[in-house]
Amino acid sequence: MEFRPKTFDLEIAFAASRRRQMKKFRGPDSLLYSAICPAIYIIRILGQAPYKFSKDRLVPSNVTFNCFTMIYSVLMTMWTRNKFVQIWNNIQDYDDAVRLLGYPQKEIKTRIVCWILIILNIALWTSVNQVGMYAFTESWISNIGYMSPYFGSCIAVYKFIGITFILGQRFHHLNELATKYICSKRKNTRPMKIDIKTIQTWHNELMIVGENLNTLYTWEILLWLANLSIHSVSDLYFIIDKVLNDWDNLHWPSICCLASWFLVFVTQLIILHISCDYVSTQANSMGGILIDWQACLMEKNSLKTPIEMSLHFINRKLQFTAAGCFCIELPLIRSIAALLTTYLVILLQLQ
Repeated sequence: MEFRPKTFDLEIAFAASRRRQMKKFRGPDSLLYSAICPAIYIIRILGQAPYKFSKDRLVPSNVTFNCFTMIYSVLMTMWTRNKFVQIWNNIQDYDDAVRLLGYPQKEIKTRIVCWILIILNIALWTSVNQVGMYAFTESWISNIGYMSPYFGSCIAVYKFIGITFILGQRFHHLNELATKYICSKRKNTRPMKIDIKTIQTWHNELMIVGENLNTLYTWEILLWLANLSIHSVSDLYFIIDKVLNDWDNLHWPSICCLASWFLVFVTQLIILHISCDYVSTQANSMGGILIDWQACLMEKNSLKTPIEMSLHFINRKLQFTAAGCFCIELPLIRSIAALLTTYLVILLQLQ
């Protein structure tokens, strides 16, 4: 039997090695997707992510999941999935652009926040489930059946919170790039690979993403605020009413159950405001950075473009609104708390 040595082609071997070592930066292998994939799996099971990847692009998937959510949230999710995948793909395109120029978006904070929200919700909903089963002597299936619509609505809220935080991280990253560019020009240090025009273009693209996201969720935000506020004040009313009027026969497990529900609703309300305020603050900071840069150029008599060209970055504000009625900002929490406190006092006086 004759053995023939196999010919070795160095170029073919090198190309095969490069293909094995080639790292993908898009689609399910991207740093962003790998950072939030645990949350994606959870919301996909609950029907809040009818999307899939095709050739590293997010596309609508077939609607095959029956989920435990309110019918409105499910229908809105399915109806608007084309718009949502466009928002995601625009964010992914921005990540590609900054990465190719050597300034990749780091996803460490995104990963940390993702796991914090997952663990927080596991703790809160486990508390609601276990305390509710003990307080009302319910079976696990019966208690889960009661919790399902609320849990589905909660997942929808946190899905919006997640995408807003991701967008806010992009604005924050772009603000840092603009600040570094200005500092390098002032100190005449090593020049960067980007310029002000590129930064302005990226900012405009992210602003369009934010405006589309606000348009997509504006009515749902209003419904979420109303739902969370009503449930919060109702739970607090029943807790205070039982403590004040039925102290001798107070059933502590039911009080703990109501308190757990109250924490679930208030936590969603607070984090929703924080995420919207974070995105707005980061998005609206670019105008001040560019005006400061042009003021520096005026001092050096090297300003080539009129300062009025950057005024639209100050006038163009990104604000998340509840159906256009009011902006979702941190000060709004005070207004909601004051309104709910007044309503709660009226309820207690009427009993």
